[in-house]
Amino acid sequence: MFGKHQREKHTRGPFMRLMVKLTVMLLIFGAGGVTGMFYGLNLAFSKMREHGVHMAELPDTVIPRLADQLELTDEQLPKFDEVFRRHHAEITRTVGGNAVRVHQLFYEMGKEIIALLDEEQAAEFREIHRKLCSVFLPPIPLGTEGGEHHCPEL
Repeated sequence: MFGKHQREKHTRGPFMRLMVKLTVMLLIFGAGGVTGMFYGLNLAFSKMREHGVHMAELPDTVIPRLADQLELTDEQLPKFDEVFRRHHAEITRTVGGNAVRVHQLFYEMGKEIIALLDEEQAAEFREIHRKLCSVFLPPIPLGTEGGEHHCPEL
């Protein structure tokens, strides 16, 4: 009694043990999520850099694929190739600078190509053009002067 202090053995209750386990699991899960996020960003940007290096090769792969999809004739193919390559070079030079100009060039390319096609091919090309315009081209910033989106009018 005197001089000796009896210390109670401190044990954690079941609630505290559960809270410690949940905290440790949350820390591990959070660390995994952050690591995955940084890995995903790194992968995405490396793919974008790789894509940018191969932009010059785009007409060599796209023109034959579109020619098959649109069933272009032997007379249409050289004209289609010339229009696509000319506009692709212009779009590639512009793409980093002005999204509005890129959309204008893409629309002009579509108008020139539609003039080469018959009705069935033109309908198919309009759908392809609309998808490319809405998915792959940079978005037009809101409130931009001359920023009307003409692709649906094609």
